[in-house]
Amino acid sequence: MYYKEQRYEKAKSSTLASTHTVELPDTGLIDTISLHFAAVNASAVYNDPPAAIWQNISKIEVIGDTDKTLFSLTGQCAIAKAFRKMRSLPPFTHNGYGSKTQHQDIPILFGRKSHDGKYALDLSKWDKVELKVTNVFSSTYWSSLSMETKLHTIEDSVEAHPKFLKQWEYQADKPSAAGDYVRPKLPTKGLLRTLMI
Repeated sequence: MYYKEQRYEKAKSSTLASTHTVELPDTGLIDTISLHFAAVNASAVYNDPPAAIWQNISKIEVIGDTDKTLFSLTGQCAIAKAFRKMRSLPPFTHNGYGSKTQHQDIPILFGRKSHDGKYALDLSKWDKVELKVTNVFSSTYWSSLSMETKLHTIEDSVEAHPKFLKQWEYQADKPSAAGDYVRPKLPTKGLLRTLMI
């Protein structure tokens, strides 16, 4: 068994404030999907710099068979999840000046860590698996956006990888006023590994 990193989709232009969809291979064991974003600031941005790239990624989803959620987090939550698993922030560059390019890597890990060896997403269990990335970039602050997709796969494995860690935003409730409480009800089925608030 060994791990292979390959560029699945080279840097491809994405429309601002839209959803970019990538259909993943029919077979294979995916340990991690690595997304690399490059966004160019609008030329007039000086005193009012744009936010970081991850703040403009409203949802990253991996969907199986059109309606099964395998992964679904905002850019901010995906970065926080990756930080917890990697024990460091994914690589990024932040430039707050006009016409400068910002970069951000966001990994989607299907195991407890990178190169888990036990948990992985087996693409053969689904008829079709799609990666969907929705952004809310505004042309006021940005002039262009591109995304590159890399797959980290497990090759020549004699072991079965029947399980992966599903990660999704379960509840997005916020207190309605200062001092209010939010009492979320947790799922009643399945095994809960991590709860991130």
